[in-house]
Amino acid sequence: MLVTLELPTELEHELKTQAESEQVSVSKLVEKLLFQILHPELTIDKIEKNYTDEWVAIEETAWDEQGDPIKGLVVAHAPDRNGLSREVRQFRQQNPKAIIYTFYTGELIPEGVMFVL
Repeated sequence: MLVTLELPTELEHELKTQAESEQVSVSKLVEKLLFQILHPELTIDKIEKNYTDEWVAIEETAWDEQGDPIKGLVVAHAPDRNGLSREVRQFRQQNPKAIIYTFYTGELIPEGVMFVL
């Protein structure tokens, strides 16, 4: 579906300036902004609650003192890790500078299972 937007002159100028500084087209910048609106930045805790027992891929947006992600934009989610591949690959092609973090939101070691090393 193709949607045409007519932007106010001031906003169009601001988008063009930002697009030039990021070296991307205005349409790519608008696409990125729409993605951010549709997929708001969430904390890792909120993502774990929203996507229980799923594999999730996020674009990292904030980090703690150790450099671990604490917030991000959900790029893809699926019950199994293989379900993320196509969406993550497509996102990476469109956003080559993005830092992607993939993790499982459920129990990593099922209750009652013990590993002996």
